[in-house]
Amino acid sequence: MTQIDNNVGTPPDGLPDQVFHYTSIDAMMKIIETRSIWCTAIPYLNDSKERTFLFDAVLQRLPILKNSDTSIDPELCLPALEVEPVSNRTSFAYEVFVACFAKNSDSLMHWRSYCPQESGVAIGFRSACLKEVYIAEKPQEGMFVPPVSFGRIGYLNTEDATYIDDIIYKAYARARCKHEKNNSGVTLNDYFRWEVDTFACTNKLKAFEVEGELRLLTYVSLREGNIRFRTVRSTLIPYVEMRIPNQSDVGFDLDFDKKKRWNAIQSVVVGPTANMALTKRSVEAFFALRGMNVQVIESQVPYRDW
Repeated sequence: MTQIDNNVGTPPDGLPDQVFHYTSIDAMMKIIETRSIWCTAIPYLNDSKERTFLFDAVLQRLPILKNSDTSIDPELCLPALEVEPVSNRTSFAYEVFVACFAKNSDSLMHWRSYCPQESGVAIGFRSACLKEVYIAEKPQEGMFVPPVSFGRIGYLNTEDATYIDDIIYKAYARARCKHEKNNSGVTLNDYFRWEVDTFACTNKLKAFEVEGELRLLTYVSLREGNIRFRTVRSTLIPYVEMRIPNQSDVGFDLDFDKKKRWNAIQSVVVGPTANMALTKRSVEAFFALRGMNVQVIESQVPYRDW
């Protein structure tokens, strides 16, 4: 499983108490109803170079390093990014699924990019709850439970060879260690590709640094039946529904039947709109009638679009 645990390009450790998911008011209502968030297959995110940008940079630098450093296996290469040849019903069995969050609660850039005109909100989730999400299916005894990672992502300047070389050396060291311990027939190059992929899923191009993104990652593996699809203008996008648990005084409450009041949301910021007072009033009532103690805040961005 891809883990957000590398130090290349990442900000200092430590998560904010809450992080914000920018979306429409309609989507917010569905999130509240299901107590879940959708994780999208990573190739279908808005960044057209998501994940692949680092593979391109490694492919360019690896031959140079092999020529100058004899400690690197001369046969080391980066196989194409493709699904492992295993018996699965779909090509998404080992795909990474992602949900994105921001540290900024009232960002004009995010309102413009991720919210419909005059109908956006930034949902403030408790970070501690996001670290405990699970696939939205009540597990049976002995059922495989896909792991989940949540944390900040890093930002890389692919023109800076030092960063890319550091990633190559770290990925190579990890790949060698796993290859030496495992006799399953998996090649060193396959391990190397998987390690590079770990960095690729947890870092983005430096140009996106202003977003301050945090990311929830998971994959379905043996639970492909949980993959769902939604439509956009030009394609069909696969996603997985992930349940966000309650936070309690004694840990995290996996309330599968949703009998208790949900407290994973701390605040909601109402995005720029011509009807701010009316929208804020109705959003407050929406939460109050569900017994949810959520602070509703007006955006301070003086932006209008007509």
